Amino acid sequence: MVLYRLIEHSSSPMNYGFSIQPNEGGRLDKCFIDLSSIDSLNRIVMGPLKSYQDILGAEVALRGLIFHDGINILKPSFKNEYFNDAFGNSFISNPSEESETEFGGIQNILTDANRSDHIGAIDWLISFKNHDVADKYIENHNLRREKLLKEQDEINDNFAFFALCYERGKFEFIANTTEEYFKDICKTDEHLLNNFLRRIPVAGYATYFSDIAYRSYLHKLEKNNPIQFFKPIDEKWKEKTASLLNYIVKIPMQPLLAIVLNRASTREDIPEEIISLREEFSEARSQLWLHFDDAQFRTTTSVEVASEILNSIEEESKLIIPKSFSTNKPIFPFTFQFLKNLIMQQPEGLLNDVSDYAKANGIFDFHFVSATKLLQAGLQGIDWENLASKHFSESELKSITENEWDWEN
Repeated sequence: MVLYRLIEHSSSPMNYGFSIQPNEGGRLDKCFIDLSSIDSLNRIVMGPLKSYQDILGAEVALRGLIFHDGINILKPSFKNEYFNDAFGNSFISNPSEESETEFGGIQNILTDANRSDHIGAIDWLISFKNHDVADKYIENHNLRREKLLKEQDEINDNFAFFALCYERGKFEFIANTTEEYFKDICKTDEHLLNNFLRRIPVAGYATYFSDIAYRSYLHKLEKNNPIQFFKPIDEKWKEKTASLLNYIVKIPMQPLLAIVLNRASTREDIPEEIISLREEFSEARSQLWLHFDDAQFRTTTSVEVASEILNSIEEESKLIIPKSFSTNKPIFPFTFQFLKNLIMQQPEGLLNDVSDYAKANGIFDFHFVSATKLLQAGLQGIDWENLASKHFSESELKSITENEWDWEN
């Protein structure tokens, strides 16, 4: 099947987009994860790993799965008019990007996470059975087009031919297959990418994408993401594991993935450990988003208070990695009474004056965000030296280590 695009009146394609319902359930409810990240996580379970990108992609997928109650898997698609012959017999379909792995090893995880597939139409293409059918159809089309344009020039009446814009359009070759289109075309077209991705943060969803093509848009997509929580972790993680690389840490795993791999006795146990970790973080993720939503609400009334909330989360996140690598230093227990006082200060569960309250209660001596406590506890006692070799084959380890480390998530 060969793909073409119809160009109308100019060299620019038509704008063709899709809609996303506003996130009325709150950011905790559901997030968006890209197909590449889900495939990477499936390769962690089923193998074989292709590169270090699978380590990064799996971590991205785990963040969405563990810090949200549900997930949407985002798949680009296009409206397709398919011609089986050169005589105008066609039908409409909507092909979408397909998984490379079919998620065979993580179906239970996706079910637990209330997985939905969101098909985002970003283009309108015309396809033909093969190049011979395409050449014959386009030849006939061009003859009709020349005739129509000549008639239009003769009567000089644009309005009369407005409805015939399809017949006046030019065909532009796009790709030989749908696989080629999704891999090499749509993700390298800035116009299509922007049209595809910009709708997600507008609708109010957090996004977890590892696809290389999406990275230039990450700064636009982070609008609804818990940046103050994950960014300090990533920075400290990069700093710590880089200093231990080739000494204790042979292959720098990412935080959540490291916890899962350490807990799983075998590769087959990984899915159940992920489901258990989702359950373990159920209250913590609810609390984390409560703080973020509170900060967002506070920006309309008190920027200082909102900033204090975000700074508190960031300061606690900075301590996760240093404390996780320290020895014989117990983690200060999370005080539920403190959280209760924090939330119940007003009936609606919002802070009246976080800044004064934090100072009065020694906020940085407590686990303001219980997710930090869980992450610290999970990262302690990990067998870093054997973590990768415990689950992955020699050929997979070679594939991972042949790549330069890419620290950007």
